Amino acid sequence: MRRFSAILVLVSLTALPLPAFAYVSQICGGAYCDVSEVGRFMQGITRQCGNQGDCTLADILQVFVNTAYFVLGLIGSVVLLMYLIGGFYWLTSAGISARVSKGKEFLKISTIGLFIVLFSYIGIEFLLRMLTEGRVNVPSESCIGKVDGSPCGSGLTCQGQICTLPQIAPPAP
Repeated sequence: MRRFSAILVLVSLTALPLPAFAYVSQICGGAYCDVSEVGRFMQGITRQCGNQGDCTLADILQVFVNTAYFVLGLIGSVVLLMYLIGGFYWLTSAGISARVSKGKEFLKISTIGLFIVLFSYIGIEFLLRMLTEGRVNVPSESCIGKVDGSPCGSGLTCQGQICTLPQIAPPAP
């Protein structure tokens, strides 16, 4: 009897959430979901992904990029806090060389962390542009006021006032 009741409870708990899977969500109203609809990490995903869970690789990439930006923001805040701590140690050292060197060490480590954060941001932007657009946008003064398709550098053309690599058409089937 005890075994039967345990199995009955287990089956009931397993079957209980099944009706919840049939829910059709209408969270996202536009073509892309807004931060107020799906939150910070899923901002920018398509309506199909937000409403039905039919996510593409681009939606998953968008979630990774949003998460990376959030982590970079947190790390940037930690770097600022480390600058404050290092400056506090240096200012309150009263000439004690050990505390001055401790403050300098905090500032040195914080500066290294700041460069890591900046280069991470550049790397994320580079990967995002390469994976989504297949090019790296290089703003150039030589494209201002020019028509799309006009040459702007060594093998580059103007596209939307940005000097880019020319788009190569795929071969005909």
